[in-house]
Amino acid sequence: MPFVLENYERPEDIIIATNYEEASLMYYTKSMVIIGFIGINLTEDMKETPDIIIHRDFWPNIPYPFPALLQKAEYGKVAFPVRDYQVNNIPDLHNSTRHLYKTRTPRTEAENMTIFVRK
Repeated sequence: MPFVLENYERPEDIIIATNYEEASLMYYTKSMVIIGFIGINLTEDMKETPDIIIHRDFWPNIPYPFPALLQKAEYGKVAFPVRDYQVNNIPDLHNSTRHLYKTRTPRTEAENMTIFVRK
């Protein structure tokens, strides 16, 4: 979210497509967020051309819209030095996905958190 807030003067005017954490993106950036974790409005969402595409690889819940969205415009890849982990972080200590107490760093370039930004 800092990337959006730092790079867009009016983040409330952009469209973000993601398959995870859509509520956080909507709340903190005030941006229009499409697709989401469940993909409840795919027919309407697919009519949009997102400014930012964030596909979290661990959540293949509805992967098919993302290649189609990437074809709608020219996008540049932006990689961050954090690992694309299954959750951002959670307070649970008893779950199989545990709280990490620190940000995971990628071991390889393929593990970088990557987003696609419309040129």
